Amino acid sequence: MAAINTRTIWYHGGNRITDWRDYRWDRDRSTSDGNAEGPGMYFTTSIEEAAGYLYQMPDPVIYAARMRPGFRPLAGKPTLPFLLSVYAQASAEDQETLITNFGIEYPTSAYAVQGVLRNYVHASTKADAAIQLYHDLFRHDDGAYVVAMREAGYDGFIVPRRRAGSRQRDHLILWNVAAVELGEVPIPADV
Repeated sequence: MAAINTRTIWYHGGNRITDWRDYRWDRDRSTSDGNAEGPGMYFTTSIEEAAGYLYQMPDPVIYAARMRPGFRPLAGKPTLPFLLSVYAQASAEDQETLITNFGIEYPTSAYAVQGVLRNYVHASTKADAAIQLYHDLFRHDDGAYVVAMREAGYDGFIVPRRRAGSRQRDHLILWNVAAVELGEVPIPADV
């Protein structure tokens, strides 16, 4: 795994957040498509891209963040131990729903649980497997998912978007606000 660059500045544009304990980790699905990479606080390496989210915000702000040393990124290929650690964080009700959706009676054996989770080992990345579990295991409960990812040992993950000739920038999906140094920056004048 490549080392995390703690000097990279990540930007988030939106409403001012006064109490992080009440932060809603996923968009309202009745008014938007939600977040493509699952719940989290979305950051970008482009201040212009972050500023694009300020339209009609009652108290707009651009946050700048740097990862603290020791930031625990979700990276690499999914493994059965990783999937088991995420599964263990889910409620018994959510575990039962996942298992029975695969046609297995619940409660079941550890071997049967492993068999179900092996369906997620073939995802391209741990992040892709986690997003599938957000849908299938946590049933779109953004708060439970974010807590589970932190409890499984992860602060967030990076989605590389930078391509030659592309205006898109890398994205950081953050689950643990304490894992970054966070401050506000001036909103660009041309916004």
